[in-house]
Amino acid sequence: MQVPIQLASAALMLMSADWAEQRLKEADIVSITSLFFVLVLLAATQDIAVDGWALTLLSRHHIGWGFLPLQKFHFLRHLAGLVRIPDACMQA
Repeated sequence: MQVPIQLASAALMLMSADWAEQRLKEADIVSITSLFFVLVLLAATQDIAVDGWALTLLSRHHIGWGFLPLQKFHFLRHLAGLVRIPDACMQA
C-alpha cells in the first residue's frame, strides 16, 4: 500500500507545481491550503500503512519494543534542535 500512496503523492506534487506557483502569486490561500491538506492526508495514510505493516512483521513478544527506537529518535531530534537554537540566533 505504501508504493501507490508514494506514487500518488509524487504525481500530485509534480502535476501541481506550476499550478501552485500561480496560486501563490495570486495569493489564493484556500487553494494552496487545499493542496497541502491532500498532501498531508496522503502522508498520514502512508504512515498508518507503514506502522500496520511493521506490526505484522514483529512477533507478539516483540510488539511492545517496536516503536521504542522511533520514540528515542524523536527525543534526540528535539534535543538536537534545542542545542542548535542558540547558535542560529547568534549568527543572525
